[in-house]
Amino acid sequence: MSSLLVFRRATHRPVGEGETWWELVDAAASADQPPAGTALTRRSEAGATHVVSLAADSTPERDLLPRMLRDLIAALRRTDTSLVAIRGGRPEIDAALLAEDFLPADDNLFLLHL
Repeated sequence: MSSLLVFRRATHRPVGEGETWWELVDAAASADQPPAGTALTRRSEAGATHVVSLAADSTPERDLLPRMLRDLIAALRRTDTSLVAIRGGRPEIDAALLAEDFLPADDNLFLLHL
């Protein structure tokens, strides 16, 4: 995988009402290569965004999950969402959320007010 990764909306994936798929892709790769990371967000009527799914390639040498989370938050900051909610529960995910200024709530829920 090249080091030129691009974060973008995944417009080729089917979505439900208020949902958006995002992906982290190798800009130099062929179109049929799977993304290095994906996220599914769901927007509520109140203007909050819930991260339903977040996944990224990880190896002992390179963990793309923190990058995926940073890029997702940067993209959501460019929208009119007021709050981002995501479930943690694994130490490496919780640490990445705290590094991005999420605040822990109850039951492994983390919130970021934008």
